[in-house]
Amino acid sequence: MMLSIVARTGSFGGALLWIYCTTVFIFLLAPILVIVPLSFSSSTFFSYPIPSWSFRWYEAFFSITDWRNAIRKSFIVGFATSALATPLGITAALGLRRSASRFKSIAFGIFIAPLIVPVIITACGLYFFLVEVHLINTFPGLIASHVVIAVPFVIVMVTAALNNLDPALQRAAAGLGAPPLRVFFDVTLPLILPGVVAAAVLAFVASFDDVIIVNFVAGVDQTTMPKELWKGIRDETSPLVLSVSTVMITVSTVVLAVVEIARRNRGRANIPTPSFGATPSKR
Repeated sequence: MMLSIVARTGSFGGALLWIYCTTVFIFLLAPILVIVPLSFSSSTFFSYPIPSWSFRWYEAFFSITDWRNAIRKSFIVGFATSALATPLGITAALGLRRSASRFKSIAFGIFIAPLIVPVIITACGLYFFLVEVHLINTFPGLIASHVVIAVPFVIVMVTAALNNLDPALQRAAAGLGAPPLRVFFDVTLPLILPGVVAAAVLAFVASFDDVIIVNFVAGVDQTTMPKELWKGIRDETSPLVLSVSTVMITVSTVVLAVVEIARRNRGRANIPTPSFGATPSKR
């Protein structure tokens, strides 16, 4: 892809663009390239060169009860957030797509506001709201807070998928006698499924990686991996926190890679035409 950009922009301009993009890419990856090797160090300090390679910090990570509980709670909250945010986001995206109101763009902006507003402000607002409804320091409150930041990702992804959907297919299904729910589950959903899956994964990752909101609204019993990691960074400077960071990076990368591979494979496959068991009436 980079070579094609170079070819389109000319030799000199393309070379500058390639250098710039490569520099940004290295700048973004540099912290990971530093963290991951140090997590396999046998030393108790952050030091280069690495004296010897060892899995001692990963063994310590999986053997400490607090970290195991944090992993379990992160997955529980992440899956719950994804399960709630995905249908909510799909419903909102469908409503916005079919709406003819002149306030449609305003509504869309309100829905995706958590993506624009700084997370610290959202966390403060959620804290005061959950205090009022007596859900602070509870799993329902934490999951609801993560749904707030995850729904915008779902709306954006599903809206993009709906924009690539030919509305004539939905009209044809309705013309063949399919009710609205049948049209959605047999026509719309299969065609936008890659976008829906990607949206669900992004909702999970948004919850799994969150550290700001969880520090505001979660208590001791709702400590997730990012919160435990934050506490570990404050209390100790051993490579254990680097091994935790590497695990989180690996989980997020693997999940997103699997979704991307599945999306590409589905794009190559032919989607069968659904039948509704009805024929158009003769006039």
